[in-house]
Amino acid sequence: MSAVKPSMETLPLTSILIVPFSELGTKSAASRNKMMDQLLTNIKHVLRDVFTISWTKFRVLDERLVFSFKETDMSKAIFALSHVPGILRLHSCVETQSNPETIARKVATLLAPGHFQVDPGHIEIRALYFLDQAEKKRLIDQVTMILQEESSKHQGNDDAKIPVYVEMHGSTGFAYLSFAQHAGLNGNPVGSENPLVAEIIGRPGDLVASILAIKRGVVVTPVYFSIGENAIEPKVYKDLLKYINDVIGLFHGFPMKKTFFVFLEKIQEAMQENMPTMIDQDPCTCCIISRYLIIARIVKEQRMVPFVIQGLDISKDLSLSTCPVDKSLDPILNVTNLALADPILTMQQPWPSIFSQYYMNCPVNSDKRSGYSWNFCKFWKDTISSPVGKDFVTEISDFLNYYILENFSSVVKQIDETFDFNA
Repeated sequence: MSAVKPSMETLPLTSILIVPFSELGTKSAASRNKMMDQLLTNIKHVLRDVFTISWTKFRVLDERLVFSFKETDMSKAIFALSHVPGILRLHSCVETQSNPETIARKVATLLAPGHFQVDPGHIEIRALYFLDQAEKKRLIDQVTMILQEESSKHQGNDDAKIPVYVEMHGSTGFAYLSFAQHAGLNGNPVGSENPLVAEIIGRPGDLVASILAIKRGVVVTPVYFSIGENAIEPKVYKDLLKYINDVIGLFHGFPMKKTFFVFLEKIQEAMQENMPTMIDQDPCTCCIISRYLIIARIVKEQRMVPFVIQGLDISKDLSLSTCPVDKSLDPILNVTNLALADPILTMQQPWPSIFSQYYMNCPVNSDKRSGYSWNFCKFWKDTISSPVGKDFVTEISDFLNYYILENFSSVVKQIDETFDFNA
């Protein structure tokens, strides 16, 4: 009976070397310092306040960050840091001194049990922050030779081959030996860009657009438009709003400064009472205009940039909503002249796999009849008799402007983390 091969978790790796986002090198010195400070702040918040993981120490090494943990917390820390925008790579590693003999002893000690051997085809050595280029080259050559010799000692056995990454820092005298690398989100640290409104109506695509904007460093101000009991499945709908809010909080980097909850069902009911023919003719247009007017009022009062991050599905095959994003792009309905930011902030950047996990876990039910994954609104129609004209939009806008002005404080609430989405 053959022995079970050990996993990488059996190696006593207690530090994580954090390589910041790839755009950092294009920034000025002042911008780099500011963004690194923001990244450090966000990492501490996500570890301490979101995932409740303690670190034993941390170092700021020019354009590198190193956090150390208990061995039992390493896998949890890697998972937590995979939620932080602004990180390109994470290296599970051990800290040692940056001289070849010490590195050789450390590698030999770590691999002594005979479960692993150095993969000669995957050895990467970097020496950073050395003023003497001759010393830098000498160190790289010596460490490379040592690791190749270590690899040759184990040729022909059955030990698993693992890649080795060594990073030596001339400014501190420390070196980091890594045997496991993990992809980060890349992007920019949250806080790099100004706050923008994220319109959230109950589409999983709202989550897509929000977290992709966050990945670009945008501070989001979520505005939740709740149709409440006007949802076909109110419990599922409320669960989805709460889920979107929770996931945004995982990636945001620090607590959102402002979040708004709009009782959209009150506006829908007012339109149904006062303008039943119009909401029956085109409920989506009525809903879209009301949302734009509310957002414009929030933007004005909060002195925000008039950009709106809108829900967007990542492909037609994964469409998870009936609320028509394409209809909301119609300029005739945008009576407040808001700029829609999602094409810029979302689909022109890579889609991390961790985003897909949260997207596909959205609590929605299948609706095969309509052809969508979930038809959540009682008012929604799959056919509209004819395109609306300016007179229709003007009449709806006039009524809504008056209604929102008179009822804004009862329709729009600023909420915090204690808010109950299921109430």
